[in-house]
Amino acid sequence: MAEENAILNSVSDGVTINSQGIISYANETLAKMLGYSVSELLGMHVNDVTAPEYHELVLELTKSRQQGKDVVSIYETELVRKDGSRFPVEFNVTRMDYKGKSSSLTIVRDISLRKEAEQRFDNILELAPVAIMTYTLSGHISSCNQATSDMTGYSNEELVGKHITQLPFFNVETVKMVLRLLAVIIKGQDIGPVDFPYTSKAGENKHARAYPKIIKSPSGTREILVVIEDTTESTNLLNTL
Repeated sequence: MAEENAILNSVSDGVTINSQGIISYANETLAKMLGYSVSELLGMHVNDVTAPEYHELVLELTKSRQQGKDVVSIYETELVRKDGSRFPVEFNVTRMDYKGKSSSLTIVRDISLRKEAEQRFDNILELAPVAIMTYTLSGHISSCNQATSDMTGYSNEELVGKHITQLPFFNVETVKMVLRLLAVIIKGQDIGPVDFPYTSKAGENKHARAYPKIIKSPSGTREILVVIEDTTESTNLLNTL
């Protein structure tokens, strides 16, 4: 056990074991995260170091998991340090038997830097003067900025979560083209600017140019970033020549 403790105390993530919410093991990393000593953490309830608004969630998941039920194993929450300050973490939880009791083994990862990066990314998206949308690799919109709403007339709430095939400003031919391009992008192939027609919520027929690219999001997942500029004026001008 001494060798196992040495290994667990050397990892960068916090590690804890609890039975019915009572902490029976904690490594040095978790203790440092929280500002407690290991001996202080032993015997405490997990909710003693969890932000109040997450108490019910943590208790319900802990109870269900230790009863052998199939529940989510990776989720985000916030912990509270000894000095009262809070920080975001990611839990990765597995059921195990420890000292004869059904218990939860939890890997605790401090995601403060990730959250800061996500906030900076969101700020950049929101302040950009051109439309910017992000898509999951399955083709669902994960975010869009204010400029997207200004350009199309559709609000963030009307767009986020929708699949490419459900976007109200695409016509049938554009949807077919975008699906073909999605397959190409997912394979890792770069594609140049893409011109397409779209219809605003007000019913105006317009034109745009998209610049798609695979990126790694602040959370580490691959997604598709698309920068879109309205080209209606220039397209109409060219058509009159």
